[in-house]
Amino acid sequence: MKNKIVTAYLSHPIRGINGATDEGMLANNKKAIDIGDILTHIFPELKVYVPGRMDGFLLSQGINPVSVVEGLLTLDCAIIGTRDLLLVYNWEGYTSKGMQREIDYAIDNEIAMIMFKDIKEAISKISEYING
Repeated sequence: MKNKIVTAYLSHPIRGINGATDEGMLANNKKAIDIGDILTHIFPELKVYVPGRMDGFLLSQGINPVSVVEGLLTLDCAIIGTRDLLLVYNWEGYTSKGMQREIDYAIDNEIAMIMFKDIKEAISKISEYING
């Protein structure tokens, strides 16, 4: 797979374990956006879509993503269907219903998946996938 562009979708907790406050969702989204940016810097051939970027936009427009979650998950699964890889960033050790739906979609559609809890694990697994 070396030198090939790899497209990925980064599944991550948006509401998190503690619920869906705007501040909590923004913090969770920022964490996911930051790791997506780090990974694309380390792996220039990796193009990562981070759904948290859209949720931040929705919140800035006064729309709580929780209120439109079903539509967003349908769209997210459609995006996953266009990707080579599902990255599952689970820093809390908790898989939300939305993350599980994304995981199930990837399994059902035979999309490669990498699960990780921190940057070190992500780098190791993505490097193996890309160079494998």
